[in-house]
Amino acid sequence: MTQSPNQFSQTPEKGDLDLKYPGGVISGIVASTQSAALVPGQAVRIADVAGSLPQFISLAAEATEATGFAVRNIKDAEYAAGDRLEVAIAGSVQFMEAAAAIARGARVEVEATGDKVRTSAGTNPIVGWALDKAAADGDIIRVYIQTPGETPAA
Repeated sequence: MTQSPNQFSQTPEKGDLDLKYPGGVISGIVASTQSAALVPGQAVRIADVAGSLPQFISLAAEATEATGFAVRNIKDAEYAAGDRLEVAIAGSVQFMEAAAAIARGARVEVEATGDKVRTSAGTNPIVGWALDKAAADGDIIRVYIQTPGETPAA
């Protein structure tokens, strides 16, 4: 969505944080092994690589547990390998894009692309629950993040 600096208030964008608690965001970098750029709101996993900062990669599949979600900042539309990024983890509330209609309060899981959420079918890991109702694919809703995947990827 295009923002105008002359708006009275900015419209929420996918990847913006609505609420975060102290310690609810991890700072790190995109792992050098990540070939495709990560985008705000995309589910990510911590990579098991050496280095002084945590490094993040995209999910390998829907069944992979997420560590958290890439947070939007005002200057970056995407994050390439080596770029700094922040990752919202359990306890944060983030604006995310719905892949379909979602009821308020529904448990959500990550869609195949990793950058949208949908109502959980009970087969893939739950990443949180919807604070807002999504009427259709593409709606931006707030999701309370409850990621179970806190262990490094192999």
